Amino acid sequence: TKKMSIAQQIIAGVTGTGIVDSPPINHSDNGRNLANKYKHAAAVNVKVKTKVSKAHQGNTALGILSLNNIAESEDEYSLERKCLTENGYRKTKKICDTLQGELFEATTLDGHNTVMIKKTDKTLHNKRISIQQGMSIVVEENIIKEAIVLHHLTVDNKPTSDYIAKFIRFFEGDTAFYLVMEKAGNTNLADFSKQAHKYIDEKKLKLKEWKKIVKYLFWQCAVIVYWLHHDMNCCHLDLNLENIVLLNGNFIAQSDGSVTIDPNIKIKLVDFGLAEVFNSEQLLSSGLSDSLSKVKEQSDHKSYDSDE
Repeated sequence: TKKMSIAQQIIAGVTGTGIVDSPPINHSDNGRNLANKYKHAAAVNVKVKTKVSKAHQGNTALGILSLNNIAESEDEYSLERKCLTENGYRKTKKICDTLQGELFEATTLDGHNTVMIKKTDKTLHNKRISIQQGMSIVVEENIIKEAIVLHHLTVDNKPTSDYIAKFIRFFEGDTAFYLVMEKAGNTNLADFSKQAHKYIDEKKLKLKEWKKIVKYLFWQCAVIVYWLHHDMNCCHLDLNLENIVLLNGNFIAQSDGSVTIDPNIKIKLVDFGLAEVFNSEQLLSSGLSDSLSKVKEQSDHKSYDSDE
């Protein structure tokens, strides 16, 4: 029997027989508990050995350090390329940095499909830290839990109108975890909004049309958030403009110099690294449901006063 990798053990252990043909996860399972259940799988101490030829070592400590850095960088790149190739992917372009790695676009080796891959450094993941401007900061993101939750939401279940970027695969290399997702779109709502306001300032995009599109996009957000909360007992916990990716987020140039927005525009939620799947029975027993009902009851009979 072929030994499964950590990534395969995590997914197979949670979902049953495997990644694709698997029974749904019990909704009573908490996302954090699912991650803790397989926490041992992430406790991997990675040691990368770098060999530098003596013929190229400098006579100074600075020269040796520079050569070591170059060798480490080349070694890391080779490891990543080898890992991606073995799993059937080729990196095409970097999209952005993440707290513990990067998000990049890749294609299958046959070139037929384009995907997004979130890469997370194992050392940073195990220490639960991120390096920002030379400083180590504690982070709550967990790519293993993210893979589990995303698989649960998009493979075991079907999101309303497919407003969530679908899970495809989860695998690992010597130094990193890789979460493969469908290519969700060509821009995020933050960048799209900045470009739209630039066109509005230039009198190329009508404010009326922009308001109409914004209402449509946030209607889509309301639909998928309602499904997450009420059907899946799941909370994203990091919903912002950067994590709302737009499919068909295009500005269409007109003959008179103005621009319009593609009417087929559609949202895709991404980055479930902080998401939690809650146990509805625990919420009821905690009294939270009763508290929310009382707040609603009070708000129905009393107007809001900021001085109170």
